[in-house]
Amino acid sequence: MPPAPRTGALLWALIWLLGAALTYFVLIPAGIEEPSYATQSPGAFPKAIAALIGLLALALFAVEWLRLQPRLDRRVGARFLVTPAIAGLYGLLLVPAGFIVASALSLAAMLFVFGERRPLFGAAIAVVTAVATYAVFVRLLGVPLPAGVLG
Repeated sequence: MPPAPRTGALLWALIWLLGAALTYFVLIPAGIEEPSYATQSPGAFPKAIAALIGLLALALFAVEWLRLQPRLDRRVGARFLVTPAIAGLYGLLLVPAGFIVASALSLAAMLFVFGERRPLFGAAIAVVTAVATYAVFVRLLGVPLPAGVLG
């Protein structure tokens, strides 16, 4: 008889799944207007992210329920707490610091949390990714992003 699934991971998966469903079906429709003249819905990207989070939560639930992966080390539990904290700080810094600075700092922090130990490499990846994303959205797509301290 296979061992029982870990209830902690199953609970986290259900919490993330509930949050994704609440975001997709309640928060996005209530908070984003869908103008009739728009060629692309402003809610498309947030809905895609909510759907992706829901799919990942389902995958986590399935993996833990079926016991398809070996036991994870303690660092994974800490990442469940640190990752939302970094995302929250990113949201707070986005407007005052600007997209490039806030994105580079949060990405560098995420890289460190998930195991990157070369500070120059992590910083370079974070800055290049933030600048490239800013260029694509502002220059190519015409989407305004907060300039912050660099603007």
